[in-house]
Amino acid sequence: MSRTFFPSVHQTEKIGIICNLKHSGDHGKDSGDPEAEYDSMETVQAIQAALIRHGLCTCLIEQDERLSEKLRSEGITMAFNIAEGRGGRGREAQVPALLEYLNIPYTGSDPVALGISLDKNLTKTLAAAAGVRVPFSVLLQNGTDDLPSDIPYPVIVKPNAEGSGKGLSENCVAENREELLEILQKEGPNYPEGLLAEQYLGGREFTVAMIGNGKNLQAFSPMEIIYRHNTQRSFQVYSYRIKCDYRKYVDYRCPAVLTPEEEREMTESAKKIFRSLGCRDVARADFRMDAEGRICFLEINPLPGLAPGYSDLPMITASAGMDYDDTVYSIYQAAAGRLGMYRITAPDGEKTAGEVSAADWNDWHWQFRNRIRSSEELSQKLPLCTQEKHEIDEVCRSFRMAVTPYYLSLIDPEDPHDPIRRMCIPSIQETVPCADDRVDPLNEDADSPVPHIVHRYPDRVLFLVTMECSEYCRFCTRRRIVGEEDRAISDREMEAAVGYIRDHAEIRDVLISGGDPLTLSTERLETIICALRKIPHVEIIRIGTRIPVVMPMRITSELLDMLKKYQPVWINTHFNHPNEITPESAAACRRIADAGIPVGNQTVLLKSVNDDLETMRELMKRLVRNRVRPYYLYQCDLSRGISHFRTPVEKGIEIIHGLQGFMTGFAVPKFVIDCPGGGGKVPVDYNYVRSCGGNEYVLENYAGKIYVYPQPKEEG
Repeated sequence: MSRTFFPSVHQTEKIGIICNLKHSGDHGKDSGDPEAEYDSMETVQAIQAALIRHGLCTCLIEQDERLSEKLRSEGITMAFNIAEGRGGRGREAQVPALLEYLNIPYTGSDPVALGISLDKNLTKTLAAAAGVRVPFSVLLQNGTDDLPSDIPYPVIVKPNAEGSGKGLSENCVAENREELLEILQKEGPNYPEGLLAEQYLGGREFTVAMIGNGKNLQAFSPMEIIYRHNTQRSFQVYSYRIKCDYRKYVDYRCPAVLTPEEEREMTESAKKIFRSLGCRDVARADFRMDAEGRICFLEINPLPGLAPGYSDLPMITASAGMDYDDTVYSIYQAAAGRLGMYRITAPDGEKTAGEVSAADWNDWHWQFRNRIRSSEELSQKLPLCTQEKHEIDEVCRSFRMAVTPYYLSLIDPEDPHDPIRRMCIPSIQETVPCADDRVDPLNEDADSPVPHIVHRYPDRVLFLVTMECSEYCRFCTRRRIVGEEDRAISDREMEAAVGYIRDHAEIRDVLISGGDPLTLSTERLETIICALRKIPHVEIIRIGTRIPVVMPMRITSELLDMLKKYQPVWINTHFNHPNEITPESAAACRRIADAGIPVGNQTVLLKSVNDDLETMRELMKRLVRNRVRPYYLYQCDLSRGISHFRTPVEKGIEIIHGLQGFMTGFAVPKFVIDCPGGGGKVPVDYNYVRSCGGNEYVLENYAGKIYVYPQPKEEG
């Protein structure tokens, strides 16, 4: 899939994946293996596949003596750098330095940050200067050095300029001066950059993954390395040998079980070190606790491994709901944002409106202001013929169009049947009348005692606070009012609506909707929520929004900090297709969940969008991975101009039957029909009861097998 209005490079540009490949097959468990940190072809191909699946053109470039020539001949315009370098204290800086010399932008840290971070002693010095706790350590060159008298044994001896546990031998822990001298004499000649004798900490061990930059730097919840048994005498050392056979020696727990204060200290320390060293885009920081449970920083790796199913960083992001492709793409996006590589392009590939800065693209106000509202604007972003432009104009006379640049960027311009295109771009089918169409299919106006309130169910109300959305869905139930005029409720209207809720003590649940309430300013939204929270009998406040799907940059810290003040707050969002779950939307959902706000999802069954089992199964799996619980699957309503989206009711029953039993129960939404005329939601499901008599129920399970459940026998 390629993007037309997008936070990425131009689709004719090329991303070069620069790497060092392992060539000698299985390297076993030798900590001195010179290729220990190099990547397998499987890893490099996985990274390439992830970028390709996100619409990027790629090539593989191996670092060797011809690298400069290959970079010039391949004509790459950006590098995805995973190269470890070829020897020496500054080896990790080799490729970035060459890229800077050739003026080729790249992912990851610059030569200075990479050079510093590979030097463990220097890194600890800078971390301590930044206020982060570090264990005692001393840099030693060989066994002839005078050893300090204050070394707090036991100490772990490690190469000062290596990673991946390289140089951590079978006996790298010294319990006294004699053992330390023996290790230094044995290992010193192999490591001219010196050996670091570091205080051995016997507490728990953790690693923290980070992706992003500046205020968008995300530190994921720590992962704990849990040793099944000691690895060296009475000690636990995460050496290269252990990493190669990790299933035998360790378990991983992610997220780690920590107090909120411990997790905050660890993640904030990781980010502080990341920034102090000038790291960029991605890194992983390691920590251990001492005997008193104090958190100590060990080292940082700005070139963390990306081997799927093996490396720590993708394990950590997977536990946070990011699949492997999105993890790789998020690293690329962090670099693209840092480099300002956000461009608007026309269908023929020529830039039309100049470059969009990363700051603008990630600013929800910019996204909202720059919504595409006309066929003329749309034709600059998608290939449209004259007839298509005419048809869009005709539809827009009755039903307006608005699409955020972000959401438009998800469309494949070469696929006229792209599901996202179908959901947001007007179709001439909307002008075809249907006998079943209704202006107000759910009869909401009849159940509205005061303007902007719908009171249908006894204990809850719908509170419509705005008529505006960031994107006008082509299948909208409320299209009779939403988008007709761009306005939110006035103070007087809000007071009347809140007054009605206050006067009806049976109301315990308020669903704030619209339009989309998250198009309001945070200040205005807080005014409404605060007024509701002051009503004693209002227990639950819910927000219905499609913002995480179509404008995820609106989910800001400012917004979430405000919502946290008025708990319990619930958010129901509205994903309809797996393509809508991008790194950006997934991150928005994770931010909401991290704020302690439950996230549910309501999906509408839409013809030629998601009306097949595989699409729906993939959607539900991705939602759950991102801590979003599927709530409802709606049968499409009878609003005017959307009959082409409707499917037979049997299709929804068939899909739910195909999900039930084949995925975890909470990942299966409830299929409902919102009854025309205001009857409310009615669950519709496959009938698993084959027969029932006085003494038994005959049941069919998810696999079609028959079972009998006996009724309890009446006594006497």
